[in-house]
Amino acid sequence: MPALKRQPTPHPNAILAKAGSNKAASSHPSSSSNKQSASSSSSSAPARTAKRTATHAALDEDEDDGDRHEAPVPAKQKGKKQQANATPAATTATAAVSNKGNSKKQQQQQQQQQSKKARLEESNASSSVPSSKSEIAKALPASGTAGTARWTNKQRTLVLSSRGVTYRSRHLLNDLRTLMPHSKKDVKMDKKDKLVLVNEVCELKNCNNCIYLETRKKQDAYLWLAKTPSGPSVKFHIDSINTMDELRMTGNCLKGTRPLLSFDKNFETAPHLQLLKEIFTQVFGTPKGHPKSKPFFDHVFTFSIVDNRVWFRNFQIIDQVNEDKEVETTLNEVGPRFVLNTIRIFDGSFGGATIFENPDYVSPNEIRAAVRAKTQHKYTTKLVAKEAVERRKAGLVLPRDELDVFANRDEEEEDDEDEDE
Repeated sequence: MPALKRQPTPHPNAILAKAGSNKAASSHPSSSSNKQSASSSSSSAPARTAKRTATHAALDEDEDDGDRHEAPVPAKQKGKKQQANATPAATTATAAVSNKGNSKKQQQQQQQQQSKKARLEESNASSSVPSSKSEIAKALPASGTAGTARWTNKQRTLVLSSRGVTYRSRHLLNDLRTLMPHSKKDVKMDKKDKLVLVNEVCELKNCNNCIYLETRKKQDAYLWLAKTPSGPSVKFHIDSINTMDELRMTGNCLKGTRPLLSFDKNFETAPHLQLLKEIFTQVFGTPKGHPKSKPFFDHVFTFSIVDNRVWFRNFQIIDQVNEDKEVETTLNEVGPRFVLNTIRIFDGSFGGATIFENPDYVSPNEIRAAVRAKTQHKYTTKLVAKEAVERRKAGLVLPRDELDVFANRDEEEEDDEDEDE
């Protein structure tokens, strides 16, 4: 009896390939029949039909065997297929997420616009609401802080002095520099230099205002306020000075804050006073948006006119809430103090035609001369009074009394002594 040979098991991939070819053949029977008819074109029609039925039966059996003996697909191919099947779903998911994110951003933008409109309505409750977009954009608050406002009014003030100033005048200039963040300083000017050179220093420092303090005879302080280089300029005599260190007031304000400028109503009574008000505003007022300034107010500069003089004071603004929950504003003096007596107002910077001259001004030299004359007059009157007293005493001597024995005896003894000598 011959030995039976064991047939080798087909490879799973071969089975899959065969099953695929069988399926393709079953799905397109016309193509397979055409191929068979082309190979056996000489056979008869009944043979063709029998062969066609046999091939269909064989294909059905192969399909059943392929379904029964289908081998497991390797893990790598499964992973690739899963990834290929999963990619459309992932793309749809990411698209949905991105759509959700865009919808959230749109909602946030809508909420921000609604909040801006609500703020506009609250701020303009008393007035009419702006209708155009440009008006709304102007009314909306700026994106940056108040300190980053645009610096358009570029006013810079040069603060300097001449040589020979007293310690009190020097401390006054230091106080003004601390209170004016838009100020610049320079070295002292020589007494022999002309005042016109101050205009050149202002041009080098890029300043359009100037505060120049000069001292004469080491005791008289004069203050110049000028708009450089074209003018006008004012010359004052400083009657009294009190610095912040010597006053030691309770008030205190931050360094670099902008001051409020308060002027007495008397500044509107005369043209030269109106000009002084404008000069004070441009010299002492810190412009809005200056890089070294802070964007709020906490102190006030007051300029008052008393006895034809300008009195300067600096006060701190304090807001306190009382028991009734109402805000009470009080002022505490900070310093410094000084009194300015106007001498002349010139058309140019540190010179030019005289616009105004104070008729009531008396120079310190004349005042000192009058004081000396008064003291000299006192001395002369004292000498005259002394001579008058001596003359009066000489006229009051009584004549000799002949009945006074003791007086006569003393006189006789004196006469005898004179004769003996």
